[in-house]
Amino acid sequence: MKNDADTGRLVARLFMDTDRLHHRVADRKINALGVHRSQHMMLMELQCHSSVLSQREIAKRLQISPTAVAVKIKKLESEGLIARNPCQGDCRANSVYITEKGMDIVKKTEMIFNEIDSKMLEGLSQDQLDTFYGCLKQIQQNLVALCAEDHSVSAQSNQQNALSEESE
Repeated sequence: MKNDADTGRLVARLFMDTDRLHHRVADRKINALGVHRSQHMMLMELQCHSSVLSQREIAKRLQISPTAVAVKIKKLESEGLIARNPCQGDCRANSVYITEKGMDIVKKTEMIFNEIDSKMLEGLSQDQLDTFYGCLKQIQQNLVALCAEDHSVSAQSNQQNALSEESE
């Protein structure tokens, strides 16, 4: 490797390529169960909560539009993986919960991810894993700080735009 900047770019590219490969392997195996990634994410979210969630809560947690949630719910419901009932006190809203069949899919996907993770990390010592974990945590913290910085800059820009509009 040439210099720090070149090494950084190579590490970033390798990290992104590795993430894409992980997604490709996971998607292929999960799709074989008849579930797509976004549907799987919804099942996992519902499984994590012992109580039912509203469609609005699901959209917020998954950071997707309510329309996208409605489409996914319709598909998962038709497959018998989730069920929904009108919310008490608000007939316009639905409470969504995972069914036994949906729980079975989640259990199978957990086994799939355990298998993928095991094979992915094969040949690495505990010391290497500990070092790698520390590196990833630092990268994550750097990105979180960058996101906060971007959000702060965006918020400041919005405030400045609002002030300039008021003065006009």
